[in-house]
Amino acid sequence: MRPASAIADNVFKQFTVLSNHPAYHGFLCFAFAHLAESGLTPTSRDFARRFRSLEALWGIVNVRDDT
Repeated sequence: MRPASAIADNVFKQFTVLSNHPAYHGFLCFAFAHLAESGLTPTSRDFARRFRSLEALWGIVNVRDDT
């Protein structure tokens, strides 16, 4: 996991360590696109907070769905 962690830390600073799991990349694409539709980009001040909010919602949905 060390190379994946280095990539996540250096390239995807907004993303959590969960981005090391391939299944999570689809969610990352969705969240990025959803925020872009709202006019938020990674350079926007509120981007990281809104991204983390989407991650929390996605996590709750997954726990609720037991997947």
